Amino acid sequence: MFNIVVSNTVTSTTNKISNLLLLLHYKHKYFQQHLKMNSLRKFTQIVFRQNLFPFFPRFSSESSSSSAQGVKGLVVGVYDQDKSKDKSKEDTCIELSPEAYKVDQSTGGKVINALNGLRGDIGKLGKVTLLSNLSEEYPAIAVSGMGPKNAKFSDAEYLDEEAENVRIATGVGAKELQRVGVTEVVVEDFKRPEAAAEGSALGLWYYSDIPTQTKLSRLKEEGAGVTDESKTAEDDWMRGLTKAESQNIVRCLCETPPNFITPTQFAQRARDLLCPYGVQVFARDVRWMKENHMAALLTIGSSSIEPPVFLDLNYCSDDPKVNPYIMIGQGTTFNCGGLCRKECSRMMDADYASAATMLGVFKAVAAMRLPINLRGFIPMYEYMLGGLSLKPMDIIETHGHLIQTPHTDDFHQITLGEAILHVIKHHCPMCLITLGTLSPGTKAFVGGTSTVYARCDNMWQHINYAGAVTGDRMWRMPLYNDYADQVLESKGVDILNLGKSKSGEPSLIAAVLNQLTPACHDFTYIDITGSSAESNGYVPYLAKGLFTGAPTRGLIQLLCHLDYCRKQIESQEKQTATAS
Repeated sequence: MFNIVVSNTVTSTTNKISNLLLLLHYKHKYFQQHLKMNSLRKFTQIVFRQNLFPFFPRFSSESSSSSAQGVKGLVVGVYDQDKSKDKSKEDTCIELSPEAYKVDQSTGGKVINALNGLRGDIGKLGKVTLLSNLSEEYPAIAVSGMGPKNAKFSDAEYLDEEAENVRIATGVGAKELQRVGVTEVVVEDFKRPEAAAEGSALGLWYYSDIPTQTKLSRLKEEGAGVTDESKTAEDDWMRGLTKAESQNIVRCLCETPPNFITPTQFAQRARDLLCPYGVQVFARDVRWMKENHMAALLTIGSSSIEPPVFLDLNYCSDDPKVNPYIMIGQGTTFNCGGLCRKECSRMMDADYASAATMLGVFKAVAAMRLPINLRGFIPMYEYMLGGLSLKPMDIIETHGHLIQTPHTDDFHQITLGEAILHVIKHHCPMCLITLGTLSPGTKAFVGGTSTVYARCDNMWQHINYAGAVTGDRMWRMPLYNDYADQVLESKGVDILNLGKSKSGEPSLIAAVLNQLTPACHDFTYIDITGSSAESNGYVPYLAKGLFTGAPTRGLIQLLCHLDYCRKQIESQEKQTATAS
């Protein structure tokens, strides 16, 4: 018996009939008894090709006839009360957001009256109060707690708290309306349209094959007409939706079962996702790897029956002569640790989170048409247990470096380092960023924060700022010479894959990548093990128990910020040259 995931997209009658014939064909007893693994693999590829992402975000930013006939709901806000100033106003000092105040006026004060009878913490950040049948236009109104009014950028948290509060409020409000069956969610933007779009879109996403759809839109000011301010707000809203949808794609990819996300299937998904946006996708095969001396990737890929793939992504929207920003990501579609096998609970079926994040970044960059050149390189492979698996103390030569592997469970930094060496040999990056999930230990001490290893202080400042603006915060880790000494202390080889001691494992892994990156290039490695892992529910707009997709929005913002700063510097240089 085969389980077929039914697509939510509208397919033609021919496709439906062919799918039905396939199902009846493979249900027959004769074929059930004689079905080979090859046929099963082809069958699943045929079925899943009909719908590339069966678990796409369950919302739409466009109107649809089905949602127009459903229930309409509104998300507005209420600010937290400051009881320290006047305790006598505990029940009456309720400050609504601007749009909530308008709704209250249009209903004759029903919103305030309903909230006055509730507890005094209705404005607490993350709390949502559902009001029903107060308005004819909006039968369901979610009043979300906004926290303290006039929240600003916090130097202590290094976070734009106003934007993050808006994300949390819109996320929990939209999620609550979806829970009670609302099919059209209208969101107040709280003067931060981009953050409101991100929070609500991320909050509405869930991983399921239930064919439901929720329409999402922004509450627009009535009678205001088309002004520059309204156009800017709409552009910000659409930009926020684009970023959130890209992150939801990453979450969808990370939730996909490992038997449907092999290296070849991942490359197919990358092609179908990015090519419509003008991104070139090249899937390099084993023959290409041999010609380009990718020994590490060939060695680790030989442990599985699924062939490895070297994915090459190219987005060019600037002058071709301008050096590109280059991203390199880890693409381990399944990681059992090789001969040094992991325990079952530690086997990682989403160890390709950095590769999925890169797809989300490329999709958003291409959709927003950023005027930059961006390249991406991803070594894709399954790391399994087999007769050709890497053995402890094996030595691999790649691009002039001899690397020894005392422990096979820590080999992925070698494939990333090999990719770095290959990229630098054939390209001249303006900026080189490496992503990976190499250090499970980082999740234990920084939780959902990404860790950053950077040679350049200026680059770290850009990364730190991008994380503060988007809520995808990051923390800088040390690149001391002590760690480099440990991975270089070995007789007869250049580098150990982890060093003689596992003390300080995350920094030792970064030291390996640092040593494999030539000194003439800036080295930046971002470990997203903790930030991309399953959410613990601490961030309300990211569903608990599901992958977060972070730091997709942070990386998108980083590229925007880097390009803006580069253009500003070039403009100043031109002005200086003209003046002189």
